[in-house]
Amino acid sequence: MMIRFQKTVFDRRLMEKSSSATLSVTRWVGPLLWALFFLVFTELVVEYRAAQRGFATHIFGSSHSDTLLSVSGQNGLRGDSQAGPTDAFPFRSVVIPTSRESGTLRVWVASSSHAEDRRTPLDRIFPAVLERELRARGVRAEVLNASRAGMTLSTNNHQLAATGAEWKPDIVLVYQASNDLSAMVKNGLRAAENEWVIKESITSPRGLPSLVGPIQEWIEQCSLYELIKANATARLNGARILDTDVPDAYASQFFSDLHRLESSAEAIDAKFAVCTFAFSHAGELNTLPDDYRLILLKTIPDLAPVAWSKCFDRWNHQLRDQKDTFVVLDVAKFARGETELFRDPVHFSELGHQAVGEFLAESIVGHPSLLDGVVVEDWEPKQR
Repeated sequence: MMIRFQKTVFDRRLMEKSSSATLSVTRWVGPLLWALFFLVFTELVVEYRAAQRGFATHIFGSSHSDTLLSVSGQNGLRGDSQAGPTDAFPFRSVVIPTSRESGTLRVWVASSSHAEDRRTPLDRIFPAVLERELRARGVRAEVLNASRAGMTLSTNNHQLAATGAEWKPDIVLVYQASNDLSAMVKNGLRAAENEWVIKESITSPRGLPSLVGPIQEWIEQCSLYELIKANATARLNGARILDTDVPDAYASQFFSDLHRLESSAEAIDAKFAVCTFAFSHAGELNTLPDDYRLILLKTIPDLAPVAWSKCFDRWNHQLRDQKDTFVVLDVAKFARGETELFRDPVHFSELGHQAVGEFLAESIVGHPSLLDGVVVEDWEPKQR
């Protein structure tokens, strides 16, 4: 009987321990599931936001469509406008046929998020303003906004070489610099055309099982990871010593890519015009806002803001020296000191898009070489 009593006590204690262990696991499982749900939900939100801004994402791909009212006069665009990009019309501008009427000036804008700018309505980005202002100056103009976030001169060149002959632009207008600088700092210089020499790969660390590399790579491509890493890294980097200049070799690479793009324009009988690149606080870095400084550190963690300013000033100076080679439109000089024209260090505000679009229209009309065979009515430059 004593043995039976001891067995009963033992069984009871065993059940109590088992119940306690189950309760302990349950206490952890609930919070972990909620944490997992929160992470998945947050990733969905961040991925959707990134896709709407034109970036490629795991879940939503990328969104390249604009919603516009197809009612004349409602959207500030010409006629009953439908917007691209679409599969058949790869431009963020009003859809037009590949063929065109005689006497029409067709401008191809080769840029990146500076001209695509998903945060600004289509009719207010500077390529749309440029078309509108050219028409106001008596030029029958069509502007193809061949710009996507993340593009560099190299990818601009690929797109122009692949589809330029089909659309037959009269002018290829280039506005680039910051993405090329970022690509060179992060990835190194190219050893040959269209081939980046990667400094060091961290997607599959040595000594880790083969499965870990792809998992790590997948995690690092998640929008939430990129967002957290960018913000944390930028704040930490702000406290360390950063590079205050960039190598001269970067300028050589930039102008090499620029001349390749020029050659692609010449191959389709298009004139070539290059804009100098505007920086929000060029020459006034002591007044650069903290949030602007953080944006620069997120983009290129190794570079101090002064390095950005020096680089763009140097490249712009070299562009001006080549004005006998191609048409140079000095956007940097026009926007210098006008901080209200920017919403961050390298992107225009709505006011900036409007002002730059007007400036480019006046500049194009003021360059007879860009308007061979085009009849332009009398016009007077606007005074700002």
